[in-house]
Amino acid sequence: MRNYCTYFDRNYIARALALLESLDRHETTDFRLFVVCLDEVTRLLLGKRNHPRVIPIARHEVERHDPDLVAPRSERSVAEYYFTLTPTVIRRILDLLPADETLVYLDADLYFFSDPGSMLKELDGNSILIHEHRYSPELAYLEQISGRFNVGLLGFRNDTRGREVLDWWRARCNEWCYARTEDGKMGDQMYLDDWPERFGGVKILEDPGGGVAPWNQAHLNFAEEGGILKVQGHPIVFFHFHALIPLNRQVYLLAKHGTYALPLLSVMFAYAPYVVCLERWNDWIRTQMPAAGFGYWQDQPLFPGAALLLTKQAAATLPLQSIALKEGWALVPGTQVRMAATTA
Repeated sequence: MRNYCTYFDRNYIARALALLESLDRHETTDFRLFVVCLDEVTRLLLGKRNHPRVIPIARHEVERHDPDLVAPRSERSVAEYYFTLTPTVIRRILDLLPADETLVYLDADLYFFSDPGSMLKELDGNSILIHEHRYSPELAYLEQISGRFNVGLLGFRNDTRGREVLDWWRARCNEWCYARTEDGKMGDQMYLDDWPERFGGVKILEDPGGGVAPWNQAHLNFAEEGGILKVQGHPIVFFHFHALIPLNRQVYLLAKHGTYALPLLSVMFAYAPYVVCLERWNDWIRTQMPAAGFGYWQDQPLFPGAALLLTKQAAATLPLQSIALKEGWALVPGTQVRMAATTA
């Protein structure tokens, strides 16, 4: 049995259901997904979904085990408080597991494209698994702003070393966790930068298919071979769809940061299928809550040259060049998409 955990509120529930669908499709080991529901709407929708592998946990069940969260909750923004919760959520769920079992934390906007089993074997003989951003050369400066490692996927073993790291990280996040870079800190993330030196049993992920993301894909070679999406000749294990913004049911901003360059094959074989999956789950959410409109950011500003994924009907109404994709969607590449279809 493999143990995963995540947390999210109503704005990310479609992404989380897509994440779960990808685990159902690709995880070859029996698993369960512990979900900390950050609001009541999320808990109710997960109850309606009634997935046998999902174990929902109310936010207050986590908070009541950590009274030190009272001050951060009142002093920080919603996003900053959510960042603060990350180590506490992992620590609380690890409490529910037997000694020496492992728990893999997942951001809700991850999506698996192949079996994570071989990647997670890197945790064998270790207590903590972390992965680097692996920034594209032109984005290397971001390491000074966002850190060397990314919090999107983390593995912890329920042993002394794993607990030591979590206890230290929780204390640091409770002390300081803000959405800015300050004195070598940024949110919950830059605390990871010295873990390989500070703690024993820390493994840095080597699998090149783990952690493909908008900050590292510009220089990568993508290929789709027999239904398998590959990068640098290796199957993509998981993709982190950070900065993807649904503007409405018909238009998605692929990356809200104009510095992220998007290879065409990545858009065709990663972003487009993911957006189709998200809208399928948004349709399901509306069957359960017809008035639901959460998860869309209609006020998100667009920058010149932004890449948009939109339905063909919406594309037909715009005086912009578009490329027809599958399942009724089209791409407006702008200047953000690198059109050379490089393959590995």
